[in-house]
Amino acid sequence: MNGAVVVLYIRDNNKKEPVMKHLLNFEIQIYKTIRSTYTQEPCGTLDELYKTRFIFADGETIFSPDHFCQKLISRGVHAVSIVRNGGALSLPESAFEFEKNCFLETVYKNIQSIWTIERVWHNGCWYVTYQEASALKRKLYYKVYRSDMDIRQCVSRLRNAIHNAENLCRTIDHSRFLDDFQKSESMLRYTNDLDKLLDGALSACVFSGMGSWNDEVAAICEQDNILKYDEITNELFSAILDLICNICTFDNITTILK
Repeated sequence: MNGAVVVLYIRDNNKKEPVMKHLLNFEIQIYKTIRSTYTQEPCGTLDELYKTRFIFADGETIFSPDHFCQKLISRGVHAVSIVRNGGALSLPESAFEFEKNCFLETVYKNIQSIWTIERVWHNGCWYVTYQEASALKRKLYYKVYRSDMDIRQCVSRLRNAIHNAENLCRTIDHSRFLDDFQKSESMLRYTNDLDKLLDGALSACVFSGMGSWNDEVAAICEQDNILKYDEITNELFSAILDLICNICTFDNITTILK
C-alpha cells in the first residue's frame, strides 16, 4: 500500500459556502463509509461526490466508494481515523494548504498510513485528491497529533471558542456568521448524538474562500487593529478539528475485543 491515490470529483453548486467546511465534510463522509463496511451501520450518501475514482499503487482503478472501502479491508485495514498534523495546529493561510493540517489515517496491522487531501478547481468543478503519503514523506512532514480531551471536553472547548467568536463579531458589528454559530451551539447540546455533534462542528467551520471568516472578519480586524483575531480564529479552528478527530476514530480490533 504505497502511493495509492483517491480522486474525488466534486461539483461546486455553492461557491460561497466556506471551502474548509466542504473539505472536512468529505473527510467525514469517507471515514463513515470505511467504518460502515465493518459495522453495517447506514452512513448516508456521499453528497456532492461525482465520478469517483480510486487508483491503487498497483494500477487497480475503482469507481465505487463502497468498493474502494472493501478493497482497503481486503488489503488489511482495520482502523481508520481523521487526525491532525502536530506540525501545523493553526488555521492554514488557504484551503490549498488544508492537507498540512488534517488527514485520514488508516492502519494495516502495525503499519500506519496517512492520506493527504488536495483540491483543484477545473471546468467549474472541484477535483479533490486523497493521496497516501510515502513512508519518507510521513516521517518528514507529518506527525499525528491526538488531543488528550474526551468528547465532552472537546464540546465545551468548542462552545467557548464560538462564544469568543460571537463576541468578536459583535465588537466589529459584523453579523454574517452569527447564524452559523447559533446553529452550531444548538447542535452541540446533543452530547450523546455524535452525528449532531459533527454537524455542530461543521456549522462553526466558517473558514476559507471568498466571503469567509478569514476573508471578511480578518480584513475588518486588520483595519481596526483588533489584535485578538488570530487567537480567537486559531482557537475556533483548533476546537473544531479536535472535536471531529475525537469522534471520527474507529478500530475494528478494539471493537471486537470490547
